[in-house]
This record gives sequence, C-alpha cells and structure tokens, in this order.
Amino acid sequence: MGTMIFFAPGFIIGLAITFLIFRLMIGRKMRGGRYGEYRLAFADKVRSMSDEEYEQFKSNIHNQDRRCC
Repeated sequence: MGTMIFFAPGFIIGLAITFLIFRLMIGRKMRGGRYGEYRLAFADKVRSMSDEEYEQFKSNIHNQDRRCC
C-alpha cells in the first residue's frame, strides 16, 4: 500500500503529460487542422471542374494507380 501511495502521484502526472502531448500532436489532425483544410480545398477544386476536366482528372488518377502498383 505504501509503494502504491508513493508512486501514484508520479504515475498520474506521467499519464496527464502523455495525454496532453498526444492531444497536441494528434488532436489537431482529428479536428481538421491543416490536413482538413487541404482536404476541403481539394474537394472544392474537384467540384468546380467542368465535365471534361473531371473526366480527364479521373483518367489521370486511374492511370497513376496502374503505374504505381
């Protein structure tokens, strides 16, 4: 019991610091962050394409998949 009381504050503080670091690094990405803004900008770009541009875009993506794998 004494050992548990001795190590408990350090363990709790360590968990809190780990949680805060995780929240700062990963939490921003989960809320949107820079990646989310990029994703929205990409979606707007695709939406604003004409039908011919969209067909060309789809064929380019399809051709890149074949080259990659």
